Amino acid sequence: MNKMKANKKFISNNLNKKNHRKKIKFKNKIHKIFNRTMVVLVIFGIVIFLIFSVYFCFVNIFKIKEIEVCGNNRYTKEEIIEKINFKGEENLVLYDSKDTKEKIEKNLPYIDNIEICKNMPNKLVLKVKESKPIAVFGNDDRFFIIDSSLKILECIKEPNKEITTIIGLKVEKESIGSKLCFENKNQGTILHELMCALQKNEILHSTNEINIENTEKITFKYKERVDVILGSNHQIERKIATAKEILENKMRNDECGELDLTFLPKDNKTYFKQEHRTMLSILHSPSTFLFLS
Repeated sequence: MNKMKANKKFISNNLNKKNHRKKIKFKNKIHKIFNRTMVVLVIFGIVIFLIFSVYFCFVNIFKIKEIEVCGNNRYTKEEIIEKINFKGEENLVLYDSKDTKEKIEKNLPYIDNIEICKNMPNKLVLKVKESKPIAVFGNDDRFFIIDSSLKILECIKEPNKEITTIIGLKVEKESIGSKLCFENKNQGTILHELMCALQKNEILHSTNEINIENTEKITFKYKERVDVILGSNHQIERKIATAKEILENKMRNDECGELDLTFLPKDNKTYFKQEHRTMLSILHSPSTFLFLS
C-alpha cells in the first residue's frame, strides 16, 4: 500500500516537473517573441525618425529662397516670376524646370528662350534670351510684329516704321506667341530664307519694305531709295550678297532707282535703272561695270 502511494507520488512529481518545464519553455518563448518584437519596433522607430529627419532637412535646406533673373529687358523680374506661379514653397531639387520654361515662353512672347539653372542649395537662376522684332505685317486692319523665327510677338495698331514692313503675306490665323501659319507653306519657306539671307548679309536693318505677294517677283526697298528686284527665290542667298556688294560699294549714297537681280543665276548680270536717267547693266564682277545707254 505504501509502495503504491510512493509510486503515485513519484508519478505526480514527474508530471509537475514536466508541466513546470513546459511553463518555463513557454515563458521563454514568449520572452523571445517579445524581445524580437521590441527590437523590430525600435529599429522601425529609428528608421521612421531618420526618414522624417532627412525629409525635414531636405525640405528646408533645398527650399527655394532666391530667384535671380538675368538677360531681361522687355519684361521685369516680377512679371517673369508671376508667370511661373511661384508660391515660395517649392523645393529646388524637385522643381519642374521644363514646366516653368514652357509657361514663360508661352505667356511672354518676347522671350525666345530661357535657361533654368539650379544653384544649390536654394537659388533658382533664370537666364533669359529675348526675341528681337525684325518685321511687321498687316492683316485685316491689324499689324503684327514678328521675330526671325516668324513668331508673332505682339499686335499693334499702326505699323512700326523702325523695322521692316512685309507686304503680301497670306496667313490663316494670327496667334500671339505662335509662329505664322501660312495659307501657302511655300510662301513661308521663301520668307524665312529671305529674312535669313538679309540678316546674314547685315542689310535687313536697311530694308524698309519686303513684297512677297508674288513669289516669282520678290522685291525689297533699300534705304527708301532703291527698289531691289530678286525674282524668284532661286539662289536667293547669292542674289542678296550681290545686292549688298552693289548697294554698299558700287553705288553712290544718293543714287535712287531700281536694281534687278532676276537674271543673275542665268547670265551673271544685274541691271540698274536710275531714276530719270539711262539704263546701265552691271556685270557681276568685283571691278567690272558695263554701261548701256
